[in-house]
Amino acid sequence: MQRKPVIQRDWGTELIEHILYPIAIILMPLLLLSLMIFFVTKAFTEGVNPGIRSFCSVLLPLMALTFLVKFRREILGKANLAPSGLTFIVTLAVGLAIMRAVSFAPHVPLRELVLSGTFSVLVFSYVLLDRDKSMSYYFGTILGALVYVVLWGFPKV
Repeated sequence: MQRKPVIQRDWGTELIEHILYPIAIILMPLLLLSLMIFFVTKAFTEGVNPGIRSFCSVLLPLMALTFLVKFRREILGKANLAPSGLTFIVTLAVGLAIMRAVSFAPHVPLRELVLSGTFSVLVFSYVLLDRDKSMSYYFGTILGALVYVVLWGFPKV
């Protein structure tokens, strides 16, 4: 019979568990939320109509996911079946995409949709998925955003 390996609690493990994981869970949603507030506020300075469109673009993914979580939870629960490596790669690409989308200012408030959609997915993963699975979403998104900033700098807004 095999024994389960005992995880040693050293300073590195404590650093990861009590500082880096919580930062990952807080930092990315906070960044996304800050950017959403910035763009909605900026849109309202351009006029009421652009501001309302921007605000609705932020609400659309949040409300859609709220509906799915409330009434179709079993469908979303199937996300636990996806391999963590795949979700990490997909969210890594999403992290790159959100940073690129921030620099766009199209007629349709696309950047607000992308930011809110990503924020919604992170909230959904935290609420519905196992911790390890949800962390692949968070770390994929964070690392994608960090890679973008390292390679191309913070997008001009």
